[in-house]
Amino acid sequence: MAWNFQHLRRQSGGLRRGIDGAESSGRRKFTGTRASRGQLSEELLLALQGQYPIIGDVRGSGLFLGVDLVVDPVTRSASTAQAAYVVNRLRECGVLTGTDGPSSNVIKLRPPLIISESDVDVFIGIFRSVLAEDPAQHV
Repeated sequence: MAWNFQHLRRQSGGLRRGIDGAESSGRRKFTGTRASRGQLSEELLLALQGQYPIIGDVRGSGLFLGVDLVVDPVTRSASTAQAAYVVNRLRECGVLTGTDGPSSNVIKLRPPLIISESDVDVFIGIFRSVLAEDPAQHV
């Protein structure tokens, strides 16, 4: 048996418009929050790039970010082993990430949509400590 709720939408047009308006304003606020968390994450990761030459690039959009790990920042040769090490260490610390790219050297960051600024700060702290480990630099 198929459920059809179209008759409810037609019968309660005013209520539906009110719900649609509330939903769209909530989406705008939620989208803005995601964008600001993504921007904060990207800015903090770019700051880490200045501290750790293994980070060749930080790119992405919104909350979906990629951190390109390289052996040499000049030649930009892929750092596959270090990327695997970092992803495994992050998992051990409770942060789930993955690798992507032709050489599997780009760490994919896909946090939950409800991430808070304090969650971003915790992640950056964990990421910084993992990058500082010697094997992350010289696997």
